[in-house]
Amino acid sequence: FHAFNPPLLPSLILAKMHLATQLRCDSSTVTPVTLRVDPQGYFLYWTDQNKETDLLDITHIKDARTGKCTKTPKVKLLDVGNLVGRIENKMLTVVTGPDMVNITYLNFMAFQEEVAKEWAEELFSLASNLLAQNMNREPSLEKAYTRLKLQPNQEGRIPVKNIFRMFTADRKRVDTALESCNLPSGRVAGADPLSPA
Repeated sequence: FHAFNPPLLPSLILAKMHLATQLRCDSSTVTPVTLRVDPQGYFLYWTDQNKETDLLDITHIKDARTGKCTKTPKVKLLDVGNLVGRIENKMLTVVTGPDMVNITYLNFMAFQEEVAKEWAEELFSLASNLLAQNMNREPSLEKAYTRLKLQPNQEGRIPVKNIFRMFTADRKRVDTALESCNLPSGRVAGADPLSPA
């Protein structure tokens, strides 16, 4: 029995943080973010200026595009900064969803065309990895722990509410498990967040 070692780990391009701008299709907001992929290649995550982190499970990515195939949001891009070159070549559209019908578009704009192209290629390569789509138990637990570590609160601790969000089906069982491990749980008023190990 072999332990799961994904054949595709994030390249150096994805491991480094890249400054980008997130463009939302549903509103006219443009948000500067730092875009990254965790070292195991489980999540694409971005942090805004307020240190709030959003993340996306890479296995939910259906496509990553750049160039003329991007879904350009209807946002005035005049205030984004000093842009040189075609805007669509700097756009990175990440198509995500639970299936091919219910999809969402996430739009990021890199500062260089080459960076957007490399990110699109590397993200699609990670997302289409069949071994990552069909993990066994140990990497699934590692992935759950990685998700918790990527979204700490302002003090750098894991909020207990994130644990409950991860296991929404049986809140009582999660509460009992946390209590039996002498960890803060929902039954304790004002439960302290957990420190990541």
